[in-house]
Amino acid sequence: MRRLRKDNTGYDLKQLFVGGEGTLGIITGAVLKLFPKPKEVCTCVAAIRDTTSMIELLARCREASGDSVTSFEYLPRLLIEIDLRHLEGIVDPLQQVYEHYALIEFSGANPESGMAEAMENMLEVAFEDGIVFDAAVAQSESQRNDFWRIREEIVEASKYEGPRTTHDVSVPVCEVPTFLDNTGKKLQELLPGLRLNGFGHVGDGNVHYGVYAPDGMSEEDFATHTDRIHEIVYETVAEFDGSFSAEHGIGQQKKSFMPVYRSEVELGLMRKLKATLDPNNLMNPGKVL
Repeated sequence: MRRLRKDNTGYDLKQLFVGGEGTLGIITGAVLKLFPKPKEVCTCVAAIRDTTSMIELLARCREASGDSVTSFEYLPRLLIEIDLRHLEGIVDPLQQVYEHYALIEFSGANPESGMAEAMENMLEVAFEDGIVFDAAVAQSESQRNDFWRIREEIVEASKYEGPRTTHDVSVPVCEVPTFLDNTGKKLQELLPGLRLNGFGHVGDGNVHYGVYAPDGMSEEDFATHTDRIHEIVYETVAEFDGSFSAEHGIGQQKKSFMPVYRSEVELGLMRKLKATLDPNNLMNPGKVL
């Protein structure tokens, strides 16, 4: 509960509990640092040339905004079509159809931060350089909400799209395009016709990788392939020294992958910590380890 910005007095014990999924103890209090609510928020949807170009675009966004990029989400066309197919009120963000999109947001600390001008200038140069094909900058809060609804309703819309399996992984930001390309090729070799929808938080390397069954395939038939699909996705993640669980945790479902992708030394230390802090195995038993 110390409020110090710097404190180098031994091990930072609280970090053991962060991400521990309650297996070491229950966090009952926290010290929070508050930041001012942004006074200027500028949001756009941009059609980008390909997945490789989104890393260049991210770098340009960071430079143009003074590193005030608060969102940079990659959206393949497949997901927009799924939203349009299954949900009412979804608006196609651009007049033409493109294969790759980015949802971008700049936030400024005061009403005259210049974020809107910075975004528009950045997009103009990116268009001239062939990185961006088209873009729409939100002109109202309502339009901004329409843009964000495309992203936020993906999970809901996907429920109606048929059999699928999902993954929450992370790789270095610069490797996201190669990860998407390599994983897609391997999965199509496994089962031609799979519909792939890696999307999400490119700004921090977190990819939500969904795999939809080929059109017409039953849930029972698709289930015979899901174990191998998981393996392919996680094996490719490991090639980039990534993580097979970026933000959603291990729980019970992913326990079997821990000894595959974490070393015995790491697991041994985790077990010793668990036994030391929770010798009677009272805290969320059966999870993580």
